[in-house]
This record gives sequence, structure tokens and C-alpha cells, in this order.
Amino acid sequence: MSLAHCADSVSSWTPSSAENAQIARSEGSLQTVLQVLEKHIQNGDVVESSSAALWALSIHKVLNDEQFEDITLLLIEAFDLHLRKETIVKNICLALSSLIRMSQLVAFRILVPDYDRNGLALIIQSYHIHYTDPEVVQDICMVFQAMAQYEDVVADLISQKLDVTLNNIKMKFASNEDIVTVVDSTLSKLQTADANPPNEGDNSTMVSI
Repeated sequence: MSLAHCADSVSSWTPSSAENAQIARSEGSLQTVLQVLEKHIQNGDVVESSSAALWALSIHKVLNDEQFEDITLLLIEAFDLHLRKETIVKNICLALSSLIRMSQLVAFRILVPDYDRNGLALIIQSYHIHYTDPEVVQDICMVFQAMAQYEDVVADLISQKLDVTLNNIKMKFASNEDIVTVVDSTLSKLQTADANPPNEGDNSTMVSI
């Protein structure tokens, strides 16, 4: 199945159309999207369509645990290559937010550098590039909010000074209720964790990637 066929199918999906998710699974559209994205990752138009397709597929939960890591790494690579393209940044952030909510592994993979790509640093960098576009900024903030839902991830977000970026965003977009709500939710989780650090005897460790 071609990417154009896949994109046409994805464009008609809505979160309530569970039947389409089953069709997508049976037609193997996920594998098609991943193959095309990997082969043409330098092509902005392909990346834009592919990331939108992955977002739609993730909404319908057509993914399994074994696929999360490969998909996340591809999206981070595409993010790095097309960091200045607003639509691509938006689509990838939407896809990552959805994936993170499905699996903590995705959040960890964003935090752990791969081939000198630090996913969180790239997402923060994208804010500084697109700080004049509230739609892009809101989608970026949704990624931060999704990551902060996991206690094991919050410590890393604090250590990488995400609160500085979030406070910067809150100040700049003080009149944008949608953005402020997302930022406040994320900051609250960071502040709570920072005020209640784990005991020294806590033997919990980060999930190995």
C-alpha cells in the first residue's frame, strides 16, 4: 500500500472511528508508514505525512510495545532533521504526546541520547525556534505534560531544567489559557516531585533502554 493511500485513509479517521483502526492494522499501514519514513526521512513532505499518519495510528492504539522504541527513534531523527518546519514539529509533537501516554518507554527513549540526539533537548530547542507560534508551542507543551505523568521521568525533567523553559513559556503566553493550563499542570508535577525527593534508601532505578 502506498503512503498516499495510507495518508488518504488517515485523513478520514477520527478518534471515534475504531473500525478504521482495525482496517489499518489488517492492511499493514503502520509498517508501510515506517518503511517510507525511514527511507525518505530527508524529504519534508514525506515526513509531514508520515508523522501525521503515525499520530492517527497511535490515537487508535494500533501499536504494540515492541514497536514503540523504533517509532520513537525515527520520530526523533525526523524532528532533528526538520526542526525548523512548523507543520512537521507540530505533527511529531502530537504523535509523541500520544505515544508517551501509551508507554513510559517512549518518555525514557526521548530522555536517553541516541547518536548524539537528546530528544528532550531537541524539543526544548524547537520551542526557542517556534516561540512566536502559539499552536506549535501548545503541542510542544503537550509533550512535556505527557512525560511528566510518570514519576520516574520527572526527576530527569527537573535535572534538565525543564521548569526554566516552562516558566518562560508561561510568562510569554500568559494570556493564552490553553497553554497556561498545560504548563501549570506540568509545573505542578515537577514542583511536587522536587519538594518530595525520593529517600536515599529508595532502590528504584530507571528502566534500562
